[in-house]
Amino acid sequence: MLWSSTERSTAKRSWNKKHDTILYYGKAENTFFNYKEVLDPLSEVTKSKYRLADENGRLYRLCGRGIKGSPIASQKDVSPEWEKTHPELTVRVYLNEREGMTSPDYWYIEIINQNSQERLGYPTQKPEALLERIIKASSNEGDLVLDPFCGCGTTVAVAQRLNRKWTGIDITYLAIDIIKKRLQKSKLKEGKDFIIEGSPADEYGAVKLAESDPFQFQYWAISKIPGGIPSERKTGDEGVDGIINFIDITKKGNFGRAIISVKGTKTANPSMVRDLEGTMKTKGADFGILITLVDPTPGMIKEAVSAGYFKLRNMDIPVIQIISVKDLFKDPLPLKLPVTHIIPAYKSMKMIKPEATELEFREEE
Repeated sequence: MLWSSTERSTAKRSWNKKHDTILYYGKAENTFFNYKEVLDPLSEVTKSKYRLADENGRLYRLCGRGIKGSPIASQKDVSPEWEKTHPELTVRVYLNEREGMTSPDYWYIEIINQNSQERLGYPTQKPEALLERIIKASSNEGDLVLDPFCGCGTTVAVAQRLNRKWTGIDITYLAIDIIKKRLQKSKLKEGKDFIIEGSPADEYGAVKLAESDPFQFQYWAISKIPGGIPSERKTGDEGVDGIINFIDITKKGNFGRAIISVKGTKTANPSMVRDLEGTMKTKGADFGILITLVDPTPGMIKEAVSAGYFKLRNMDIPVIQIISVKDLFKDPLPLKLPVTHIIPAYKSMKMIKPEATELEFREEE
């Protein structure tokens, strides 16, 4: 199948690349295809061909019945005289019994443009209309839908809306965090309506992740901070592992920024606080958050307190806040943030190159 859009292109050196190929296959010859769920509506031109009306006012077309050797065979719109003289050769096709036209194997569905309400900022995001058509054609309500490369979770979100069971799998904590927020925006609750498998469930799991994959640990830790956006750099990030954007009308441009620094080592010392404070000054950040694998030392706490406070309207936010992995599992999170003013992370995130960590995201039974 081919999926294309009507978006204009400025290609000058080659043909306008306008389609993606969607592979459709099944295990057996009788692969399920729910064609009635994806019928295209009849066009006005087609409807206009139903010119005849019966005694009840129902519109129909008179056609040949398709009998071998019939002079009218399968002709459309034959003369009503044939029905009078040879009714056995004719058949009435009623408009109100036509459910639609079987969709062709090429679809025009608009992409996610810059102004789309669906847009999450994920570079490979597909429109919900595309996944809706695929899921409707390939399953019934209550069936299980699997997306082993679920990205920002369009398949998961559409399957949920269409009353299907679902399982989504991805290899980055960034993707899983986007899907979680997407489902939560639909009033679904983690642990009740869906569960995440493969993500640290306690301090021990977080420590093991830090040991096995420091970069994914960094993504996971930042995903626990409301509005946290991970850095796309593995190296050379200049001490900026993540940021939080928030609205501040007192500033030029009307937004402020916080820096997040993640330390996945089993030792902690005051120099980590000083490094973060220096990075904040260099980058012009308003406040910073230091996430540590272990509890901060008294010297670190003293260093953070001495940094003072950042004033946002009627809020006083500590310039440096330290939070340990143990704290990330607390509810509420022991952080002071401009929560009502935070710009959602999934609206401004950038794609992070996946690592070989696999997480499963599925509907709760």
